[in-house]
This record gives sequence, structure tokens and C-alpha cells, in this order.
Amino acid sequence: LLDSNNVAISVQVKERWYLFPLPYFRWVDRNFSEWMHTSHFSLSRVNYGVNFRQSNVTGNNDKLIVGLITGYTHQLALRYQFPYIDKSLKWGIGAGMQYYTQKEVNYNTEDNKQLFYSSNNVLREGFRFNVNSSFRKNLFERHIFQIGMGQEKVPDTVLLLNSHLLPTLNGKMNYFDISYNYVKSKFDYNNINPIKISLDDVSERNRYLLTESKTFCMYPWLHFHAYPTGDAYPCCMADMLYPI
Repeated sequence: LLDSNNVAISVQVKERWYLFPLPYFRWVDRNFSEWMHTSHFSLSRVNYGVNFRQSNVTGNNDKLIVGLITGYTHQLALRYQFPYIDKSLKWGIGAGMQYYTQKEVNYNTEDNKQLFYSSNNVLREGFRFNVNSSFRKNLFERHIFQIGMGQEKVPDTVLLLNSHLLPTLNGKMNYFDISYNYVKSKFDYNNINPIKISLDDVSERNRYLLTESKTFCMYPWLHFHAYPTGDAYPCCMADMLYPI
């Protein structure tokens, strides 16, 4: 308290850990039981590596994922997502790519058993690329549109075992895909019931403010709502025209 009209507020900010290395381990057999009984937990039937996730590349809450996977399949994956590209915070964009190679290929199935062919050379090679755009209609709904393309190749030695392995009936297949996702989250920011305590445990005055008052809101006392643009508001329900 500086004087009767001015108050100095000190805010301490602790930077979160934005870079997360996430280990990756997954068997390539159809399920865990097959990996256990047929492959006997062989590590040659496993993909392993690490995914590096950077959650705030440019300070705009944009995300970058770099995946380095080895083992049964050698993979390199990159994905970047920028949450908002407009001032109204409605539209976002992203892109991703993946490149992979294998030295063993499942070329057929016989008597409900997969048939594999192995070599010291690469038997399967492919890549995939996609771009996406997201639209946040409101606080609860999001639309995501994605377009992708890819290519897969196998050598003639594999086609000799199964000429119908790829739909194109030759050693190379190009493909294109498009997808749409709709996400709706339902939550109530106006819930008046405290989580940690009961309304019966608060004073009559505080109970009135929480449940009946039309002018009091507790959220500005709990947190600020900040956007990547640098604007901050008392809460996410505040008027966007008046940042603090």
C-alpha cells in the first residue's frame, strides 16, 4: 500500500519447463501376447527412441515435436503447430512430416500367420507430409481440417514374393488423404460450488457473494487469463475489447 489511492502489486513468475524429452517404446507385433509368445520379447521386434517436444518455440504457445525412432523401423518425424495466426484467436495452422525405412516386410498372411522377409538392405521406404488448419468457433468448439500426401516403395525382391502387396501392382504407391475432426469440450466456468470446501463452511457474507451476487466474480482473485498476443484479462469470460 503506497498511499490511500495507490497500491503496488508484486508478481513473481516462474518459467515452466518447455522442452520435454519423451521416451518411446513399442512392439511391432499385432499385440503384446504375440510379442511375448511368438517373438519371446525380442528387442529386434521393437521400435524405441525419443520424442522431443518444445511447447513454446517462439513464445506464442506454438509446439514443435521431433521424433527420432530406431529399432525395427527407422523413423524421423517432425510436427509444428501454431495455435493462432489472427488477432481474433480463431484460426491456427500446422504441418508435419514422417520418413521411415524397414529391412523386414510382412509380405503375406498364410493360415492366420504373418509371413516376413528380411534383408540387410532396405525393403520398405516411405514418407508422409500433411498440413492442417484449425478454427475455434467459440470457447467450447474446434474444427480441424487436414490434407496429407505420401509415398511408399518396395524393391522388386519383395514384389516377387507378392506382386499384389501394393494396390498399384508395382514397387511404388502415391496416396492422398483428407480428414476433418470436430472437437467439443463441455465445462462450466460459472460453477459456484467450491472444490476444496463446502458452502456450509464459509461465512454468510461469502456464501452470498459466491451464490447470489450479480456483481461479484471470484475468478480475477484466482488467476489472470493471458493470450499469446501479450494481452491479459481478469478471466476468460472478460470482454476482449478491454485487456488489463
